[in-house]
Amino acid sequence: MSFLSDAGERALEQAIASLEAVSSVEVVIALRRRARYALTQHATVGVITAIAVLAFTLYSPVVFALWHILTLPIFAGLLGAILVEALPPLYRFLAPPWLRNDHVREAAYAAFIERGVHATRDRTGMLIYIAERERMVEIVGDLAIVDKLGIETLAAWAGELEAMLPKGAEAFAKQLGTFASVLSEMLPRRTDDVDELSNDVQVFGRPPRQRRAALR
Repeated sequence: MSFLSDAGERALEQAIASLEAVSSVEVVIALRRRARYALTQHATVGVITAIAVLAFTLYSPVVFALWHILTLPIFAGLLGAILVEALPPLYRFLAPPWLRNDHVREAAYAAFIERGVHATRDRTGMLIYIAERERMVEIVGDLAIVDKLGIETLAAWAGELEAMLPKGAEAFAKQLGTFASVLSEMLPRRTDDVDELSNDVQVFGRPPRQRRAALR
């Protein structure tokens, strides 16, 4: 089941608005279906599957034609690679947590710059990056965020949000809203605060028209 529904997207945007209403933080939520197009796991499963089928065709009591011995391992290998792509739990099982974490962190920091979260007036931008296939969350804060909250708090919040991913975007948004009291205390809203960044959930890979609308 996809993490982001229409109702979930509205809930996330409302959560962003509620945080920004009580603090000077500029929150951006970016969602990516996968943090990186890495094919190591696909290739590993494909090769193992192909070798297993080849061994079966060679040593099975069943007599296979030569063209079967040639083609069946190839098709089996392709099928194995496709299954890794089609089944995110299988990908997560094959990719160790440290590797997925590195991929998500690198992608999150790139998105932080790409989406302009670093360019707020008071350096209060905070990116909440969701990697759906990896089922991981990374929070990247600008200088004022890190100074007031600390890296440990951001990491703890990312873990709390990560636990909500299997429950969907609405549960995620509810958890996000619980951070309002800390943000309002540590980074109170100024009288001259303006909304510098869009509250729209920014989904990588959307059609160009929708993507432009999300960045307006």
